Amino acid sequence: MTGVRPGDRVVVSFHIACGSCWFCRRGETALCEDHAILGAGPFGGDLPGAQAERVRVPFADTNLLTIPGTVDDERALFVGDVLTTGVYAATLAAVRPDETVAVVGLGPVGFCTVQALSALGARTVFGIDVDPARRTVAQAAGAIPVDAARVNPQMILARATDDRGADVVIEAVGTPAAYETSVDLVRRGGRIVVVGMFAGEVTELQLGVYWARALEVRFAGLCPTHAHWQQTMTLLAEDRLDPSPIVSHRLSLEEAARGYELFDRRVATKVLLAP
Repeated sequence: MTGVRPGDRVVVSFHIACGSCWFCRRGETALCEDHAILGAGPFGGDLPGAQAERVRVPFADTNLLTIPGTVDDERALFVGDVLTTGVYAATLAAVRPDETVAVVGLGPVGFCTVQALSALGARTVFGIDVDPARRTVAQAAGAIPVDAARVNPQMILARATDDRGADVVIEAVGTPAAYETSVDLVRRGGRIVVVGMFAGEVTELQLGVYWARALEVRFAGLCPTHAHWQQTMTLLAEDRLDPSPIVSHRLSLEEAARGYELFDRRVATKVLLAP
């Protein structure tokens, strides 16, 4: 129960959980027996999308979170999705202050993960991407930028860690190439957190190499928003998180088609639609 009252400003979780099944009671809401995703079609629970003047939210007491007065609507919007995903990834990584962490992929999830790592106490965070604009934004958030198109990230991490490699690597892309890069970057006995979304992709896995290197791999799955969004909202209210740098365009709801076009052409990173 979120304690939402009539008249409250609220954020909606991008995925809908019942709040009462065995998984939800354990805080594993992403694995809910009645799980659904807004606008994901028949394979995602067949709920309508949220890019509309009104949105139907099943199990509203579970899937709505009140926005405190110190947080504006635009920043709060991200608590229902990508910003909380970043906090979730950073939480799974459990990075100690003396550890070196690498984030592979600096899109919206990677950027929010970089911010969350810093907010949760990580001191040395490398951000790896081929896109200069993404590296610049991540650098402003505290990451050490690595241009994967011009240098070998494995060599950069080796030089920074006395040839050991990163203690923790967070894969935030969702491609076999990014996953394989993550395996190359992590040290023996290190941890890999896979937060990038995968579907039918395939990669070869040499079990003996993983066994010999004593690697720990955690597939994050869908973010259990409800287990982490209160912490995310608190960090946002304390100005320790700020998703606004990834917003490239602000359009009206009537201009949604243009927003999709900009995103498809890789001109936009995040597009906000105002009803």
